[in-house]
Amino acid sequence: MNYNYQPQVYANRIILENQKKREIRKTLSGLGFMVFAENLLFIFMFVTFSLITGFSPILESEFYVNNYYAIVNLFQGIVLFTSMVGIGLLYCAFSSTKISSVISFTPVKPAKFIAYVLFGLGIGYLANYITSVFLNNIQLIGITNTVSTDLGKTDTLGYIVSTFITAVTPAFAEEFVFRGIIFGKLRKYGDGYAILVSALIFSLMHTNLLQIPFAFIGGVMFAYLTAKTNSLLPSMTVHFLNNLLSCIQGIIVDEGGTYISNFLPNVIFFAVLILGLLAFIYLCKKDKAFLSLTSDNNYSELSLKTKFGLLFSNAGSLLTIILLVICTLQVTKFG
Repeated sequence: MNYNYQPQVYANRIILENQKKREIRKTLSGLGFMVFAENLLFIFMFVTFSLITGFSPILESEFYVNNYYAIVNLFQGIVLFTSMVGIGLLYCAFSSTKISSVISFTPVKPAKFIAYVLFGLGIGYLANYITSVFLNNIQLIGITNTVSTDLGKTDTLGYIVSTFITAVTPAFAEEFVFRGIIFGKLRKYGDGYAILVSALIFSLMHTNLLQIPFAFIGGVMFAYLTAKTNSLLPSMTVHFLNNLLSCIQGIIVDEGGTYISNFLPNVIFFAVLILGLLAFIYLCKKDKAFLSLTSDNNYSELSLKTKFGLLFSNAGSLLTIILLVICTLQVTKFG
């Protein structure tokens, strides 16, 4: 009789689990360094721009002064796109990751596509409300976000540039990185895990208390749509429309009369919520597994808690999280 059989099986299982942990940790570290590099490049480019605008006589011209906010918003959009997409492509090149293996634009049937978009918008607006409640409550205990929401849009050019940069650029650049590369690389370890990790990093990337709660809920929703459709198209569309509607409501509040400013945004809010609820019911009827996620059996022996813990035990992720937390604390007032 072979008395060493069971111990050997147990030892082999431990070795296999450790190999899988090392694989996940290595993947997380690489993604962490990618996001870290994106943020460093963004900071470097924006600081460089600030220094140039502070010393160049050309930028003291009447045109620059009159269109200051439009120019700053335009440059910020260029910096965001360049840093995220550029570093993302470099990561794919250095890690030998085929873009087609993590990013898909699989067509979705029109009826379902519309339903996914309406459902996503409903979740987005609900997240906005939750964020407002959160901010109101933390202010009661002396914690205040100091990032201004006033973009200074006082003319047509300012509105156009701000709307384009707010709605179009993030919808492509952020979805490319977070629901494309990050979610795509982590999906092999389970959809639920990939959704939570990508959403957490996405929320921290916003580096201010005004957006972090909304960005986390939004990040979960964007990744969930990507998981259910195997396509970036729905999440990109929802991201674009959510930001576009936010800009439109901001313009209404800035330029509309008192009645319109108070009435119309509420109408839009409730209309989106109702349409989102109807879309949710439709999707549940069409897909009985709409609320379920897939999990790779090759990693089923590792619990979600174990895999999530690996996020905080690698150099790349830790550097990124520390950098983003520091940036958030710098714009947060305590007491």
